[in-house]
Amino acid sequence: MEDKTEVEIDDSLYSRQRYMLGDGAMIKMAQSNVLLSGLGGLGIEIAKSVVLAGIKSITLHDTKLATYHDLASQFFLREEDIKEKKNRAEASAPRLAELNPYVNIQTSTSAISDGDFAFLAHFQCVILTEAPLSLQLGIDKFCRSQKPPIKFIGAGVQGVFSWAFCDFGPDFEVVDSTGEEPKEFFIWKITKANPGVVTTLDNRMHGLQTGDKVSFKEIVGMAVLNGSEHTVKVLSPYAFSICDTTGPEYEDYQYGGIGRQVKTSSTFMKFESLETQLSKPDILTADLSKMEIPLHLHHGIHALHLFQEQEGRFPEVRSSRDAEKLYEIAKVLNEKAATKVDNLDEKLLTQLAYTCRGCFSPLTASLGGIVGQEVLKALTGKYTPLKQWIYLQENEIRSTECECPRGGSKCSHAVALFLHGYHNLSRTDIECQWKKQKASEVVKTVEDLQDRYDSLRICTGEELLNKLSNLRLFMVGCGAIGCELLKNFALLVCPETEETLYTDQFFESQDLVVNALDNVEARRYMDCRCVSTQRALLESGTMGPKGHVQRDPPEEEVPHCTLKSFPAVIEHTIQWARDKAKQLLHAFPLDTRVKDGSLFWQSPKRPPMPQQFDTRNELHMLFVRSSSKLHADTCGIKYTPEDLSDTRIVEVLCDVKVPEFRPSSKEIETDETASKPGESSNASSSDTDKLIADIREIMAKGIQSSNEFEKDDDSNGHIDFITSASNLRATMYSIETADRLKTKKIAGKIVPAIATTTAAVAGLVTIELVKVVMKSPAEEFKNCFMNLALPYVIFSQPGPPEVTVIREGLSFSNWDKWVVQGTQEFKLKDFVKYFKDKYGFVVSIVVHGVKIVYVPLLPGHSKRLEQKMTKLIKAPNKAYVDLTVSFEGDGDDDLPGPPVRYYFGP
Repeated sequence: MEDKTEVEIDDSLYSRQRYMLGDGAMIKMAQSNVLLSGLGGLGIEIAKSVVLAGIKSITLHDTKLATYHDLASQFFLREEDIKEKKNRAEASAPRLAELNPYVNIQTSTSAISDGDFAFLAHFQCVILTEAPLSLQLGIDKFCRSQKPPIKFIGAGVQGVFSWAFCDFGPDFEVVDSTGEEPKEFFIWKITKANPGVVTTLDNRMHGLQTGDKVSFKEIVGMAVLNGSEHTVKVLSPYAFSICDTTGPEYEDYQYGGIGRQVKTSSTFMKFESLETQLSKPDILTADLSKMEIPLHLHHGIHALHLFQEQEGRFPEVRSSRDAEKLYEIAKVLNEKAATKVDNLDEKLLTQLAYTCRGCFSPLTASLGGIVGQEVLKALTGKYTPLKQWIYLQENEIRSTECECPRGGSKCSHAVALFLHGYHNLSRTDIECQWKKQKASEVVKTVEDLQDRYDSLRICTGEELLNKLSNLRLFMVGCGAIGCELLKNFALLVCPETEETLYTDQFFESQDLVVNALDNVEARRYMDCRCVSTQRALLESGTMGPKGHVQRDPPEEEVPHCTLKSFPAVIEHTIQWARDKAKQLLHAFPLDTRVKDGSLFWQSPKRPPMPQQFDTRNELHMLFVRSSSKLHADTCGIKYTPEDLSDTRIVEVLCDVKVPEFRPSSKEIETDETASKPGESSNASSSDTDKLIADIREIMAKGIQSSNEFEKDDDSNGHIDFITSASNLRATMYSIETADRLKTKKIAGKIVPAIATTTAAVAGLVTIELVKVVMKSPAEEFKNCFMNLALPYVIFSQPGPPEVTVIREGLSFSNWDKWVVQGTQEFKLKDFVKYFKDKYGFVVSIVVHGVKIVYVPLLPGHSKRLEQKMTKLIKAPNKAYVDLTVSFEGDGDDDLPGPPVRYYFGP
């Protein structure tokens, strides 16, 4: 193993991932070698994620040449690779290398001989895709025999079904099971009881679970608890019990204290061999509404491997004969298995047999992301590995248009006719387009068709494929998820995007909208626009190993007085430095008490301690250097690196005289509910005029310029200034300081990210996109909540929209709107009459935006009934407007209604 000091982490490339994994894991990856066999659609997805993560080397193994069949899912292969008869690994390697120059990428095209696995000892992890079961069993056995064991992963995508298996040996060490930061909270009180009860300050949730351990510090009164660890029993989100605190060593609690969750040390996991797990699988359940399907699929995939070994091939596309044989093999396996199912799902296994030669590209993206994360776990011990199987299936994606042996394209029917003869075709073949083919157009194999989408067509059928190719899709955002989505959409033959104005007409011209956004406001805006124009919206997001479709809660704001005068944690000092004490001790001496007699300076408030400037203190010098650099940049002052050297700074500081501190009479805000003050109102008008004139003069001379905060440019000194300023303030308030990396994360509001989660989420979004195009029933759509660190993957059905009942038999949801088709002569009375005639409602208010158009009770509004709608509602160049209309009810309350879209007419 290399010395850790020899491994440098390129923060410009790995910063987002570094926040998630930590330097320890990054160093381990940079020292690890991986073998990946099988460079089809799934293999390239895994390779992409692992290369982007930054391992030392990856060897790409494949014996197959590139074919048109690969192009529907292997995004690094091109048609010229097929024409030049390139090996898939050799064609992919140089394109993978462009993703990360730090990773050594090698290739191997020789077949792996059974029993000759000694060359694998060089690797820390081996991944097999598209490998025969016998080879998987042999390699897994070899990997387990090594000291230490080589981590083994097997995975595959067969049509719309997929699987993955992990074996990390009999004693795998997990150094961090969740990757979550330890919970930390302020203490309000601790009872002297058996057991003692700890309550958090200001009803802030502690985030603990029963059985967790916590440590304490800065407690005044019951000081014996400081530095000790205790196992907790959760009583409420704001309270938990610890040990017996009635003993004489426990003084009465007075005030203060911080509790911090103690992360458990390394744990060890026992994995069983592939051979054992085939009979008694340990499967991660993802879809709770279909808990039985994974075990059916387990026996089906096992049977598929045995079918391949017996026949030398996979089942033919939509061959009922092969499907029956696969089912019979699965029945035998089920009977012999230690874990059985009562009745194998024949329909499910038939679909597996029909589509197993295809590859549903969004599924390769999702499983590739998940498997990629398992590879990183195998190399680092960071996060909990998959134990030991996962099955993902999208059997809702199906083709119902054809049952012939070769599937849904006209060329495939020609193949079916040639291979099977007229009388062996299914009933639906007689009505298909093969009858239109000329004899000269008949081909022998699917590969001869030279159709890059044949692999996808096997899964979806021709009709759905055509719908995808004609799809008009609007994607908002192009960060990490956006780029993954674009790749997935391209593999699904979606057309290119176009630039336009985002009017309602534009939204209505789209078939659906996909978000790839990173902020709540933009997401809400897109949600509103999609509801207004009644377009399907697919929403996703990631945060480190987590992926979900829920809206993020609004960011919690820190009270201004806390940032300015009473910081309690490092985040407060960093936010203060990002926005920009002796004075405090003058205003509030250490013995100051508040109205109830308690000390003013108690947790979470901390008294500041003055710091003496020291040129030998690196933090002090960094503050001077970075602040000087920022000031020079904003004032347009040119400087050289020598000007900011420590020697030059010390020379200049020798001539600086710091004015003696004089207390200010300004009142210090202590109310945490007080808002941030605006501009001072005490200045006289003459002072204000002079200040404005000075600013204008400075602007006219171009003396100063704004300097926008940029976290990712290390040369600008922004993060250096914030790090030094916040840590100086933290030191002053006896708060634990933060390193530059943590400061950058907090000040830059950086969300940890990694390619594995992004790929998995983007794949799942694309699957739901296909369902939208299929017009699948609502119960077949899925939300997904995942945390690949645990690992945790849960599917659920989207909830129905909330329905508002107006009266019996009449209701609406936020997807509904009432449409009124007017004319240029349409008057307000005609608009009111429309609702009276159609619904029997009397209009009580009409509002356009923030403007009240009509309220019968207001003076003068009755005269508006005779006015034209075009006069009352000013909407030039618009064909329609959306109005809010309420109606008179039986009591005092008005009846609600959906938005009303009023068309002005020609």
